[in-house]
Amino acid sequence: MRAAEKKTLGIIGGMGPGATAELFRKIVRLTKASCDRDHIHVLIDNNTRISDRTTAIKRGNQEPVSEICESGKKLIKMGAQLLVMPCNTSHYFFQQIQEQLSVPMIHMVYETARFCSRQGFQKVGVLGTDGTVAGNLYQKELQKFGIETVYPGKEGQIAVMSVIYDYVKAGRTPDASMLQPYLEFMKGQGCQRFILGCTELPLVFRKEPAMYIDSLEILAKTAILEAGYEVKED
Repeated sequence: MRAAEKKTLGIIGGMGPGATAELFRKIVRLTKASCDRDHIHVLIDNNTRISDRTTAIKRGNQEPVSEICESGKKLIKMGAQLLVMPCNTSHYFFQQIQEQLSVPMIHMVYETARFCSRQGFQKVGVLGTDGTVAGNLYQKELQKFGIETVYPGKEGQIAVMSVIYDYVKAGRTPDASMLQPYLEFMKGQGCQRFILGCTELPLVFRKEPAMYIDSLEILAKTAILEAGYEVKED
């Protein structure tokens, strides 16, 4: 592949910083490369000024959009030819954001749903923020592939939000077993796998990786391919 066909990747980060760092780590780890020059040129704007996406969805406003677009435009000005947002909830505003940016942006939620379809899953559980759940982000994309969505229930959703906000975003180490009763509930509903539908959650679930679908890893692999590089085989 000619160098001219390879694209500079821009990451609209800060939602949250840990997930942004984890995405970059995954991109480096998963890119097929034998030296520094074989890796992707990546630009990162860790914009922590972006307002909370779940709060905006609940209030019915688009407050995060302007700041996200500002980051995107900044990255484009720096040379980004392809953009990603390592935040599932922000994809509620995907269309409005993409319309204001002059380069394509990868839709993480759609790519995760497509992965589920390719794996032949018929029913999956979704763990995400209240904004992701209230906005039916995964349900809408999974329905396109005829896949049924299951959520952890009211108490389970409260526990998921606690893990994300009270632990990961607060810099505390959560115990993944906090969610185990709700995962068992979802298994009882016929879930074949669990989508980690918040980019903070891959930082929590390290055990039993085969049970989880890591939306952040899917984004990393998609970005590598779309930027014109190869994904390293496991």
